[in-house]
Amino acid sequence: MGISRFKSMEDAERALWEFKPDHTYFERVRALFDLSEQLLRRVPQLGVRKYHSLEERAALLEKRL
Repeated sequence: MGISRFKSMEDAERALWEFKPDHTYFERVRALFDLSEQLLRRVPQLGVRKYHSLEERAALLEKRL
């Protein structure tokens, strides 16, 4: 996917539309939804955490996943 230039916002919006979707389009949409599910699966913990070492932090992160 390359970089495109547009003369107006209407042209940019029109470039997002897909009038004749094919198999690769639906694969990209499915990959986007899979990514969003992975990102939403994690619940961020609020607050500040203090670790004694980087190894302790890595171990806790591995346990959470």
